[in-house]
Amino acid sequence: MKTLPENINLLDDNGEVMARPRADVVKQAIKSLNIKDLDTEDAKMPAKEIFEKILLMNFRTKAGESYELPDEFQDYSNANEYASNIVAAHREAEEKIKGEKDAEKQQKQQEAQAKKEMKEKEDAEFKDAGQKFEQMFLRKASKLKEAQVEKVNAMLLTVKKSLPKAAAMSENGMGIALSDGATKEDVASAIATVVDGLESVAGMKGALQFIAGDLINQAYEKRAYRTKGDACSAIKFIVKDKLGKKFDIGTLNAYALAAERVPVEKRKQEVNFSMYLAASKVTPPRDKNAKPSDAIALAGEVETFRNNIIDKINNGEINGQKDLDGQINKFKEEKGFAKQKTASAVDLGKRLFFALWIKANLLGDKDSVDVQIDVKNTKTYTRQELTDIEQDSLNQLQNLLIKQNVPNLIKGVIEKKETVEGKDGKKEKKTTEIPYLLNNPFDVETDEEPNPDQSQPNETEDQDEDSNSGEE
Repeated sequence: MKTLPENINLLDDNGEVMARPRADVVKQAIKSLNIKDLDTEDAKMPAKEIFEKILLMNFRTKAGESYELPDEFQDYSNANEYASNIVAAHREAEEKIKGEKDAEKQQKQQEAQAKKEMKEKEDAEFKDAGQKFEQMFLRKASKLKEAQVEKVNAMLLTVKKSLPKAAAMSENGMGIALSDGATKEDVASAIATVVDGLESVAGMKGALQFIAGDLINQAYEKRAYRTKGDACSAIKFIVKDKLGKKFDIGTLNAYALAAERVPVEKRKQEVNFSMYLAASKVTPPRDKNAKPSDAIALAGEVETFRNNIIDKINNGEINGQKDLDGQINKFKEEKGFAKQKTASAVDLGKRLFFALWIKANLLGDKDSVDVQIDVKNTKTYTRQELTDIEQDSLNQLQNLLIKQNVPNLIKGVIEKKETVEGKDGKKEKKTTEIPYLLNNPFDVETDEEPNPDQSQPNETEDQDEDSNSGEE
């Protein structure tokens, strides 16, 4: 050891490692042993320097050996013994730390190996299942294509008959259920059959979206797949590899959300799926400080509202997406969802950007992702939380636009005068008022310097007050 360590590790009465600053250890030793300064004709050295040198030399010895004091230090045998004991205790603590690190490293290696083996096993099972049903699926797909007819009900009947025994389509054709014990092969066969049979049928796009969502949820609930993310990835692979069709993971998760929150009996073929999806996204805010009873009550109110809004969509009481968004925002305001700090457009844009970015670049096929938010803390974001942040940011940006007082965004108006030709062929002067924006919002580059001699645009009395308050 070239120099003394900054901290000396010792074991407490419970056998736990505690790190003590070297300076404290040296100070305590000097006080306990009453170590005196060295002051002879040949050498002068303070007590602190003496003990640190003796301590360092003990660190340099091998375990079990003692440091032989030089002649000038012969009077410091107690200090040498004390230092030897400290070094022995430090080495014992270091061995404990090393053992714990080795054990932790070994455990992580074992967990990583187990995870790798599990993935390899599942991949092998999935590949094997794919090979088993490939020929069967091709025969069914060919049969479905030959049997397609103009009427939707006839196609639904064909699809229902072609499903595996573990899958059953709902009476209205807008949902699907898996029985207990359903396998990956059942999920693969069901999604392949449904996509191939319904995708090209007019008016059945919503049914296909709901069924894909049902299969994701059911595959997870029936334990055919460990997570919804695994189910999404499998379904994405199947429709792309076997049918040559591409489903995005984010889209599949949206299907699963709508399928989870819109009951099968309330799904209608003639209703745009995006309306159901917007209703399914209505959730209570996450407030850590809220009482459990209040949170449960609010969750119940949200669920009731969501069911009512779905009924209004089905009954035609809601006219389009704009009307739906308005009713949703009104409900949120009534329930205090908007009682948060007013965020600026910049902050909302930042939240929207990072929600989209994390989903696109970090989340992948997983249901959640851990991110480091500062030096000490990490935060886990689920796919649903990121989607809620995205939707909330968009809603607040829309509210900012609706509530914004237009005069607050302009300095005034500029009068542009020009000479034009009138109806009778005579020249006449025309004046046009052009709004003068408060700033250059799109950072348009200009090559003209402002003319200080030009008259400034007229400003209202309220704007002057706003400018003064801003300077303060």
